[in-house]
Amino acid sequence: MLDANGQLCKSSSLEVAFSICGSASIVGPAQIAAESGVASIVIRRPVGCESFSLTVESEGFERAICEYLTRRDLD
Repeated sequence: MLDANGQLCKSSSLEVAFSICGSASIVGPAQIAAESGVASIVIRRPVGCESFSLTVESEGFERAICEYLTRRDLD
């Protein structure tokens, strides 16, 4: 979790919610508490899944969306 200056919020333990659009899935809980400003999840990408988007949200922070595309999608 980064502040307005791009610095890691090392003391943050806020709840972070993750969601996926596409055929990939989150392994484990989709909402977790950050530890020292870091919130990590594991994503399962099945065979044939060429793209998905991951959305991350937490109170007081701007929502972030990350798009995963295979090389084939870029050509």
